Amino acid sequence: MMDAVGGTQSLQEFRAELLRDVYRGHYQLIDDNYDRFRFSFDGVDRSKQVNVDAHAAYLDFVLTRLESFFAASMLFSDATSRELFVRLIKYRCLGHPHLRIWEDMTWTSVQEMYQRAAAFETGPSSSSFQGVFGPLKHFEGIPTSEGPVSLDIWRDSLAYCLGQGKHRHYFFDRDGVRIAPEPGDCIIDGGACFGDTGVFFACAAGPEGRVFSFEPLPTHIDVISLNIDQNKLENRMFIVPNGLGERTNQVQAIAPALSQMSNPGFSLTNVENAVPVISLDDFATLQNLKQVDFIKLDVEGFELATLKGAARTIASSRPKLAISLYHKPEDFFEIPIYLKMKYPFYRLYLDHYTIFQEETVLYAVPE
Repeated sequence: MMDAVGGTQSLQEFRAELLRDVYRGHYQLIDDNYDRFRFSFDGVDRSKQVNVDAHAAYLDFVLTRLESFFAASMLFSDATSRELFVRLIKYRCLGHPHLRIWEDMTWTSVQEMYQRAAAFETGPSSSSFQGVFGPLKHFEGIPTSEGPVSLDIWRDSLAYCLGQGKHRHYFFDRDGVRIAPEPGDCIIDGGACFGDTGVFFACAAGPEGRVFSFEPLPTHIDVISLNIDQNKLENRMFIVPNGLGERTNQVQAIAPALSQMSNPGFSLTNVENAVPVISLDDFATLQNLKQVDFIKLDVEGFELATLKGAARTIASSRPKLAISLYHKPEDFFEIPIYLKMKYPFYRLYLDHYTIFQEETVLYAVPE
């Protein structure tokens, strides 16, 4: 873990520290910081490749919006989150050869996490799904708070569900602060993909809990159905075949050209009018949900729009939030600032789950 240190006291200090550390970082080289599963899945070693133009463009993006980044950095409720926020900015300016995000998270520790997941693999999946990382595998005897479950997913998906120590995806636990699904919770799983996260949520929520899994792609829905059926969760985990956004549209079914897509990074950008989309406020009204307790959003850049479409629900229910913060550069400051301005009762925290720039999650818990 990185040391918890106080936040920067002024915009000028924030700028000076950022530039100094980025410049200094280019003179240091670190090893064991490249995820070969994620970036060399096709056998090509990209560990020495550095996109200088992308890093320079990001630094320029930060400097031209420095006041917003600085304002967002001061909104987090603990020093570790504030330091992580700044460190993630520096990482995007430097890349994996020059900076480690968490000092205790390396490719060696990631491999150990993958190996733990592999221990539950029993063979190929019965699903015909085929994606960028190949076919799915079948896993059995996976431990959860409610007993063992079975899942058909990719190994890395299971690895991050199980986590490294207290770095467990969507289950925040730091210095006595816990932000996670609890028994009896009504849960929104926005961007359900294969339903693996939803199964862990359903187990944490128990028999009295409910999980609504939003996923518009039929190829993914088939896998979610498989994972619900094999764990007998049909009474507490429900598929909603819609994307999430600020407003509900009138599209009744996904466009045929999109129906066979199998991209876990599927985004509504440019295809929103070809996919059924619903706002969380409209969904809560349709389902007569009196209370929503936990909202997780990993909706590929539509996180802020979805939050805006959940204004009534958030104001009345004050749910715990776990919001992906890495899909669009401006999300880093726009989402924290939006939440704090509109809902000042929230305390904000930040965690990150990989040795690369994806999988940053903003957590919010009401006072």
